[in-house]
Amino acid sequence: SFGLLSMWQYNRAEEERIEFSAIAERLNSPPAQLAYSDGGESVNWQRVQLTGEYDPTAQLLIRNRPQSGGNGFWVATLLLTDEGGTWVVRGWVPAALGNREPAPTPPNGTITVDGYARTPENAAARKADDVPAGQASAMNPAGLSELVAAPRPSAWFLIAANDPELTPVPLPE
Repeated sequence: SFGLLSMWQYNRAEEERIEFSAIAERLNSPPAQLAYSDGGESVNWQRVQLTGEYDPTAQLLIRNRPQSGGNGFWVATLLLTDEGGTWVVRGWVPAALGNREPAPTPPNGTITVDGYARTPENAAARKADDVPAGQASAMNPAGLSELVAAPRPSAWFLIAANDPELTPVPLPE
């Protein structure tokens, strides 16, 4: 039985190595044109550029996002493009800031966002009734759009490469 277990461990390690090398390739590739209906692991961490306008009425803080040794929030804002809407994680704010004041407002006008596509989290956008207004529990684009009565979003969301007003969300190592 140890022989079978060691073969399983070897095969699992090889699967992870292949998966990590595919992610590294997508992270370092030129921006791809993803269709709004594209989904699945093949889009995860794919570099993307989108042009549109942020909807300042469709912005939520995504709870429980630890970073740099502290708890905090992702700042998610809906970017409206010619094809539809994509939720963009513009960056991170510490919990103390997010609990006291609203997140920085997004820039006005047409903007091009450089970032990385991520597949939706498999959880309800608001898991409990005690989640305050303006906050959500999970990065689930369809659920977030329902919370703010916004257009139907893409099958993925975007982590912005940089937003000067917010702390960037780190990429996988």
